[in-house]
Amino acid sequence: MVVTSETSNGAIVAMGRWRYYPELPHQPIAVDGPAANLARSDGDLSAGSWTLLKTCPDTDSELYDPMAVFMAETHTSLMGNRPHYLIELVGTVHEAQGMGAGRLLLQEINRMADQLGVEIFVETNNIVVKFYEKIGYEIQERLMMPGGLGYEEFILTRSPRSKDQKY
Repeated sequence: MVVTSETSNGAIVAMGRWRYYPELPHQPIAVDGPAANLARSDGDLSAGSWTLLKTCPDTDSELYDPMAVFMAETHTSLMGNRPHYLIELVGTVHEAQGMGAGRLLLQEINRMADQLGVEIFVETNNIVVKFYEKIGYEIQERLMMPGGLGYEEFILTRSPRSKDQKY
């Protein structure tokens, strides 16, 4: 899903990607064609595309692997086999940050999850965790990443709301 700017000739200012897991989120998927060169052969979806995609040769495994493992294990343990959404990506261009584009994306996934009566799972970092908390997501787990940089990963979930509840 994308948010575009009317004042910038329809330029994309934010985008979001999420998956709906009706059952068994860790089940592998078949990947064929050109995408097969980008994906791991096991098609693991336990952390969404973070565990599906192969890493680049210059990826710092010491930093990346703990994040992917943390997300995959926490996703499986928290969500189990219950239907839910997993937010894989929410990003806003620098010039549009603080203008509500990211909030629009989250409001849409919140609406979709509420319609189905399912939870939402997201992994994020210490830079934007407060953004998710303001919109009703709750921290479930946290992990200080290696490397001594003060970088922390968070797992948050959001329970479905009734039509009467505000976001």
